[in-house]
Amino acid sequence: MEDIIRSAAKQLFEKPHKEVFSIVEKEKPQENEWFIVDIKKYCNGDFITWTGDGLNLKYVEQGDRIYYGVPFHILSQEKDKKTCIKIKSELLSGYTNLEIPLQKKVKALFFLYTGYYAVPGDAGERKIIFEYEDGKKEEINLIGGKNLFDWFPQKRYESEKIKYILVKTSETIMPPYRNLYILLWENPYPEKKINKIVFYSDGKGKRGIFILGITGLLTKTSD
Repeated sequence: MEDIIRSAAKQLFEKPHKEVFSIVEKEKPQENEWFIVDIKKYCNGDFITWTGDGLNLKYVEQGDRIYYGVPFHILSQEKDKKTCIKIKSELLSGYTNLEIPLQKKVKALFFLYTGYYAVPGDAGERKIIFEYEDGKKEEINLIGGKNLFDWFPQKRYESEKIKYILVKTSETIMPPYRNLYILLWENPYPEKKINKIVFYSDGKGKRGIFILGITGLLTKTSD
């Protein structure tokens, strides 16, 4: 039985390295079309204290990684200490309005993230807002069970724009596992420069958010 579990787990862990987002398959980006958003100075959480209730994510992969064809840089717990961005809820301390400058024209953005108490029907607002140079805005409403899923359960979700990554809870490959997700946002106005990304929470409701990385795909006609 253990061999069967190990074999199934191996396939799940290999999945993010074998499959790619459809936009990556379609665009076939060159290396210089990708960019990593530097989130280090905004990080207010880490993989050890994590949720603050004794649970951790210390076995998460760190450093330069490629998942579903998308490059990410995951900060090092040992070197960087603070390694993730926490967005506030009633159960999680964190930002209510975090602005990260971008100043780029992008085809798409990819968010390496996960939820805490991310369940359907939760109260409050959680948004990722994209502010363009002309003052216009686009946004993603992060809703539990729709595009925000919890890090803890053994059930996982995926779609065309959301992919999952398993995280070990010990040195072995045996369960239980924890969950990270990648959210794809395709820019409806790739010819416009995005000035900044805003992570917003009204603090109401239980669902917190962790951001571990942000990667962009430049518009091919970008300066």
